[in-house]
Amino acid sequence: MEKITVASYNLKEGGVKYLLMKDGVHLPRILDGEKMPEFDDIGYELIAEDIVKVGAEIVGFQEVFQFRGWTFYKDSVGIIKAALEEKTGEKWYSAFAAGTTADYSDTPGAPVKQGYTGVALVSKLPIISTSKYVMPCMKGKNPNCVLLEAKLDVDGKELHFYVSHYDQGVIHEQMQFTYDTMKDKERFVLAGDFNWQRCEDFERIFPDTTQANNRENMLVTTHDGYRFDNLIFSKGIKADNFRAVNYGHSDHFILLADMIVE
Repeated sequence: MEKITVASYNLKEGGVKYLLMKDGVHLPRILDGEKMPEFDDIGYELIAEDIVKVGAEIVGFQEVFQFRGWTFYKDSVGIIKAALEEKTGEKWYSAFAAGTTADYSDTPGAPVKQGYTGVALVSKLPIISTSKYVMPCMKGKNPNCVLLEAKLDVDGKELHFYVSHYDQGVIHEQMQFTYDTMKDKERFVLAGDFNWQRCEDFERIFPDTTQANNRENMLVTTHDGYRFDNLIFSKGIKADNFRAVNYGHSDHFILLADMIVE
């Protein structure tokens, strides 16, 4: 059984639009109302570089903006996948689940009719199938209410890999919905931006699982040091070496773990 490195990574619109690095130091986020610095691209290739540097083989992404106007109508997932294949010389697979849709049919010069916000996954392991689930949502908000499931082939064994991003106000309901969706699967991994850091809630809602962010190992995964991401592993998966890495390309760090599928 070989070790597989997995990750959760919130992209925050490709990151470089909002967060900048200078001489290796993270600069303050641009404040609301202030003029943003000039930019002419979104650095999705930098996201691929990050993945190669940390050696991740399966990555769940949150705040993925597909063909959105403010990210220059880019196919962000396609760019990341192509850059990974170029940098590694290996085949990669990808999946995307749209949570919200923007209509550009009346936008002058828009190259697409619609853009999307959601969650995504890239993987060196082959994707057998994908599913999208709609979680409980906040009324009247633009919610993160989509859960992506990708069934992966791990040396002939099935692994269900989930990607989520939860909303303040319905976090516990969305966590419970996710667990109820996963619990009957023989092996599962959940990569998510939970917007939550109470370990007792993770322990209660996701019983009999291994959690990268836990009471003994509370990793900071955002620059504000508050709400953190998590990786959750079912029985039948041995997971360890939990760590967070920051390259300054998002307001979130990359949360990593090594796992062996038993």
